[in-house]
Amino acid sequence: AKASSEEQSTMIHEIYKLDQDFEASLSVSAKTLADLMLNITKLNKQIEDLQTPHDSSLDNAVIVWYSKIFGTPVGENTGAVSEVHAICTLFEEMGMTVVRCGALEEVRER
Repeated sequence: AKASSEEQSTMIHEIYKLDQDFEASLSVSAKTLADLMLNITKLNKQIEDLQTPHDSSLDNAVIVWYSKIFGTPVGENTGAVSEVHAICTLFEEMGMTVVRCGALEEVRER
């Protein structure tokens, strides 16, 4: 009976060791798979960028801003008017062109 118990204990320890080895192997495999998937994603992005390069001619650098504020006389300016003009100036400083339109007819012409 003692020999049987020792053999059973040895087998149980072997099962636990195999389970630990299996878990470690799974962990390494999961990390390897994640690394491969990340590399595949990066390579797919590079392929997409090479197949369809950015065309800066399609970038829109002109903003047509319609607001009744632009049609009001200068003396009637309020805080909101100043803010709109400040935003337009900010866009222009960023290199964009802001076309200020105070009437719908102006927008249609542009």
